[in-house]
Order: sequence, then structure tokens, then C-alpha cells
Amino acid sequence: MTTNAQYQFSTRAPAGALARFGRAVADVLWERAPDAATAAMLRARYGLLGELANADRIVTSHEVAVVTGVMDRDELSNVARALALDAFEDGRYNRFDSKEAIALLLRAHQSGSPVMNMLLNDAMRLALSDGRLRKVERDWLVVLGASFNTSAEGIDARLRFLAPSVRAAA
Repeated sequence: MTTNAQYQFSTRAPAGALARFGRAVADVLWERAPDAATAAMLRARYGLLGELANADRIVTSHEVAVVTGVMDRDELSNVARALALDAFEDGRYNRFDSKEAIALLLRAHQSGSPVMNMLLNDAMRLALSDGRLRKVERDWLVVLGASFNTSAEGIDARLRFLAPSVRAAA
């Protein structure tokens, strides 16, 4: 940090920005693409999120922000981010087989594993992001939860925990 009697400013860039810049440079220089298994997992996870985002036929900026935040949290490279965005769009426009995606995820990760719980939590955050929970979104979450051995009551309890003030909409 550089200081002056009148001014105080930082000469450091935000860590997140530097990390993203570093990944972008590495992607360009080495064209890192995820291996086939990782690409399939990205497609499954983000395709499911895209399908949920469009469940009520309205994809809001809040929902896009949640998905972008998930990509940032997952520290996806630019190539992986492009794959994830393509999968999200495929899910959004019904060019995606959710049953196949769920089966792929369950072959790779046990029901109740941290990866599966993270996906379920991400899906719930996505559904709740616009301040309401539509019936079609809840129904979609119940189907996903059932695939992961989570009951409808368990889904409802998690939803109440995540957002006790969100109102259910028709």
C-alpha cells in the first residue's frame, strides 16, 4: 500500500480480478480444456441449473447472477465457463436430458455427498433468487431431491432454512 499525506490508495488489484486474469492468460496460452469427464460433469450441473432457471419460463437477472456466482466459486477457466454457459443455455431451451444428467452425476458421486449437496443447494439458491418460489420451481426441486434421496419434506425444510421469508407463488 502506498500512502501520501493527502491520499491513501492501494497499488494492488483485487485478488479475484488477478486470479481471473491469470486463468484467462493461461487459457489463451495453453488452451486448457477440461477433460471429457469434467466436461460431462459441467454439462450435467449447469444444464440442470439452466432447466430450473427456465422452469417458470422467466429467467431473471437474479438467476443469472446466481449461476455466474457458482461459476466464480467453482473457479472455472474461460474454456470451462464457456462449456458451462452452453450447458446452461441448453437446459434453458430444453435441449438437455435432465434424467441422463442426474444419472451421470449419481454414477460419479454418491447421493448425499458434498458435491450432490452443493448442487442441490445451488439449485435452491437459484430458485429462491428472485424473492419468490413458484410451484413449478418447487416441484422441480422435489424431483431433483428425490433423485438424490431427499424427501419433499426435506426439500421444504431446506428451503425454509435458506429463505424463511420467501413467499411461495403459484
